[in-house]
Amino acid sequence: LIPFALLSGAPVVMTGRGRLLQRPLKSYLDALAANGCKYRLEEQHLYLQGPLRPGIYEIPGNVSSQFISGLLMALPLLGESSEIRLTTGLESKPYVDMTIDVMSHFGVHVEILEDGAFRIPGGQSYTPAIYEIEGDYSAGAYFLVAGALGCDVGCAGLKCNSLQGDAKILDFILRCGGEILYDEDGTLRVRATQLHGITADISQCPDLAPPLAVLLCFCKGRSKIEGAGRLRMKESDRLKSITQAMNSLGASIEEGEDYLFITGVDVLEGGVEDHHNDHRIVKA
Repeated sequence: LIPFALLSGAPVVMTGRGRLLQRPLKSYLDALAANGCKYRLEEQHLYLQGPLRPGIYEIPGNVSSQFISGLLMALPLLGESSEIRLTTGLESKPYVDMTIDVMSHFGVHVEILEDGAFRIPGGQSYTPAIYEIEGDYSAGAYFLVAGALGCDVGCAGLKCNSLQGDAKILDFILRCGGEILYDEDGTLRVRATQLHGITADISQCPDLAPPLAVLLCFCKGRSKIEGAGRLRMKESDRLKSITQAMNSLGASIEEGEDYLFITGVDVLEGGVEDHHNDHRIVKA
């Protein structure tokens, strides 16, 4: 929303609660300021003053893909071309791929340069179109894990060739020993008889950590979730939240700086759980 809020040049105040404005925005806001925008960030308020201008935006690629997606969508509306240059490797790349793909359906295009930068031609405009929104693997992952753990669950609307990063849950389930099935109507189901531990890199799909952790708690042997450092910047510190929540129910999870070690158990116990004000912890 920030780049669009800056388009008019009018002063804008954004408010938030909880951890929303505590998340790492400074590198993003500094990139906007380097191109003439002004901001002031307080505990629960973000003050912005545009207008958004064409230019070169240097942004880290390992904090939030939303920084890139927001600029990709807004910069084409300016009169001249712009470029987004990444100062680190890009994590959560599938979300950027999805952004570019959706934009193309509405007549707006982005060039990906050889060095990984993005060139955004100016003077473009969005054209109305009919667009069918596919099912969400981020939400479906919880039900697919439930299927792997023995529940009779079907998920409709999940594309088998999706660009969504969280479609990776299917690969993780297969590697654990699960089986992927499609009904005649395309409904997706998962089942498994024996599950074993794996090492899972979630740097491109960090939102899978909570359901994946539940799955690995029931996999025989020792598993590792790695590439998970950004989980500490989510609605809660998810590495800590997952560890505390699951261990209080009888799981065996060891928390590291950017990873989790999980040793499989036969059963979990019931109890009253702290959700850490995080919707994905609640769903898991």
